[in-house]
Amino acid sequence: MGWHEAVDLAFDAIFPCSCWACGRRAPVGDRAVWCEGCGVAVEWAPAASPLEGCGATAGLFVYAGAVADAIAAAKGQGQALALGPISKEWRRCVAELARSCCARVVCAVPPEQSRLAQRGWHLPDLLARRSGMPVAVALDRLDHAAPRRIERSHAPQFRARPGRGRVLLIDDVVTTGETLCQAALALQKCGWAVAGAAVLADARPASVAAVLTLAPETLDTRRDLRRGAVSRP
Repeated sequence: MGWHEAVDLAFDAIFPCSCWACGRRAPVGDRAVWCEGCGVAVEWAPAASPLEGCGATAGLFVYAGAVADAIAAAKGQGQALALGPISKEWRRCVAELARSCCARVVCAVPPEQSRLAQRGWHLPDLLARRSGMPVAVALDRLDHAAPRRIERSHAPQFRARPGRGRVLLIDDVVTTGETLCQAALALQKCGWAVAGAAVLADARPASVAAVLTLAPETLDTRRDLRRGAVSRP
């Protein structure tokens, strides 16, 4: 057990987890991320798939239902998600992708500075630190992000620091892939080899569509996944 896990266990013994989506408190010792009601609206993301300009891209969850609610609420309210309960599965997701594409370090997609100042935290940074891999601080954000993605009038702009090696980008959500591709382009211009990207939630149309075709018998399995009784396939 690493020190991250030891701290998480000690913290959760005193302050029990809350459901990411609805905020309902779990019993002491229950490290579930989702309550029973929200857990049935959670789905693991499908296997990694190529993203043009970035390489193989893998998510932990599909960005839908309770996952989408939780991430949107965290950003809107400025309260960081407690990542301890998903650390094991997140590290596994990153490690599997890193092995498949021979990546050695991770690099978080950086925030627009006014948003960082407003929130005081940045989810991709937190995810990178929880990845179990060395973190390269190699990107800066140059543009001013629009309040909402749909109001963006130009592509995100990044500046990279020179470096070498195969790197995985880390972000919270992938939708069109534009942000990841622009970050990858900046890194590649400065000598990095971008091997792929890992995200907390995959909002690409194919991934979200997969949720709509779930068979009813998967619901019990998903409840078990929420409880930690079944590992991610």
